[in-house]
Amino acid sequence: MTTTYTSSYAMPGYGGFTIDQTFPTYRPQLNSVRPYYVAEAIQIKYSVRELNYKIGLVNDLNENLINLPIPSSGIAMKDTLTITTDEFLNNTNKDTIISMGKIGTMYKDFLNAVNVYFGSPIILANNIFNVNNGVFDEDAFIHLLNGGEFNINGSLISDMSGSLLLYDVPTQIQNAIDNNMFNNRTETTSVLEGFKPGDFVFIPEGMTITLRLNIDLGANTDLYTGPENLQQIDDELNYYDRLNRIRKTTTYSDTELVQTFTVPILLVASDEEVYSFDKYALNWNPDATEEFGLREWNFCGLSSTGQYQNAIDLSGDIFTSTNFGEDWSNRYNIGRSDINAISITHDGQHQTASNGTSIFVSNDYGNTWTKALDTQGTIVYVSISLNGQYQKVVISGDSLYSSNDYGVSWTRLDDNSDLYYSIQAFPTISVSISYSGQYQVIAAETIYLSSDYGATFNDSFTPEDGFDDHNWIDISITSDGEYMVAIDSGGKIYISSDYGSNWNVVTDSTVNIDALWRNVSISATGRYISILQENGFIYYSTDFGVSWNRNEDPNLEGRQWRCVSVSANGHYQLAAELNGYIYMSNLN
Repeated sequence: MTTTYTSSYAMPGYGGFTIDQTFPTYRPQLNSVRPYYVAEAIQIKYSVRELNYKIGLVNDLNENLINLPIPSSGIAMKDTLTITTDEFLNNTNKDTIISMGKIGTMYKDFLNAVNVYFGSPIILANNIFNVNNGVFDEDAFIHLLNGGEFNINGSLISDMSGSLLLYDVPTQIQNAIDNNMFNNRTETTSVLEGFKPGDFVFIPEGMTITLRLNIDLGANTDLYTGPENLQQIDDELNYYDRLNRIRKTTTYSDTELVQTFTVPILLVASDEEVYSFDKYALNWNPDATEEFGLREWNFCGLSSTGQYQNAIDLSGDIFTSTNFGEDWSNRYNIGRSDINAISITHDGQHQTASNGTSIFVSNDYGNTWTKALDTQGTIVYVSISLNGQYQKVVISGDSLYSSNDYGVSWTRLDDNSDLYYSIQAFPTISVSISYSGQYQVIAAETIYLSSDYGATFNDSFTPEDGFDDHNWIDISITSDGEYMVAIDSGGKIYISSDYGSNWNVVTDSTVNIDALWRNVSISATGRYISILQENGFIYYSTDFGVSWNRNEDPNLEGRQWRCVSVSANGHYQLAAELNGYIYMSNLN
């Protein structure tokens, strides 16, 4: 019989043992199609074409699959779908919102917490706590997503961050076919047809919004009972609804009251287009800059969403817009030059300009500018990675200047490199950088490529390729670096779909001419491309450069075009004219 010890004296010791048992990785099938209670979710229609594009299945406007030259793989379905912040914003407007769900009471709930904290309804400065009259509707949601203000003194709204993810996409689409729970497929439907209108994608923690109130009680010590007051309604302030996946958490002290709402998002795949891309590059107007009169515009730029815009003229005046081109302000002058150039990051915060003799930077959305470096040269091209960290200024007859710290400090290219001699010799040079800065491309004597954040540039082309004999005038690269488009002044259009390794000449009869090309810009994905013909037409492609059209508007023909800029989402375009106006094309 075994003796069991119950109580006993013992000598104390120290230390101890730990055991950490790790099992093989197990991935539960949480992403397979399953029933959810979605009534309280934020329900938003999302373009089925955009969903299919993001997994490598590209359809035309008639939903027919387009066989595009996707790098090294042909038509291939990607396993993971990611929707970034900018992409979500670009595809969300009042018309796409089906329901605000539980979050529709957010302001009302927060106002109630404020009133309980202070023990009575708060009416101060026209009831500043009663945001949007306590209603969180579609208008308030769009306003909040775009960082707007609610005319509350001192109120701050942060930029939205994060992303939406969907894993095992082929498996999930196959499950949808096998079970037809969305009633939009048959057994003969192929997985390669991708998403269909009527598909649901449920993101349990889709949107988290925090409301924060700073409290300064001062000498009103009798109001220090606020935290005690809120303790009485803790059930209303802190809960998790497992059925609806709604979470509300509240923290409070003598100095602040913070309430966080987490509400699911239900994406409803729809064939209703948020924007009419069939009108891409068709309609242009100069209304926004007509008030400044005819100016010698030279360069222009757009943030990813088109909200922030900038432009510079030969007099050195820098103009910016913070409201999608509705209004423009003259911010700064860098001095007259025939080579003034400017660039902008994806969020508009970082902007860089140069006049050939100096580099100027702004880190506050173009409001204020400082001189970062003195240079010397003749022709300037400026490019910034969309995240702002990596920047390049190429000055013909001088050198290449690089910054890896948002324009704070700059280094000059080694005078002994082949790229340096190319920059010295050639009158026109262009530079473009991917979103992260990893991929950079320069068109000078030939096309120089970098895949290491600009640390080294390689000329991978032989004289037999014929790239040494072109009069390169401009080059543009996509956000991920896969697609590039280069134009030869008085020559052809070249497109690469494999990070610059191979290039193909555009053979579309619409542009198969020796045009005097001036400037080119490409959207983040590469789907949308616009090219300016000097004293000619505006040309554009909406299928990665496979086919081309030109704008036949007689009011646009024959102008002294200088610069074109396409927003990352393709919704906005700017085209700058010498001795004229800045024209904007807007799909919204």
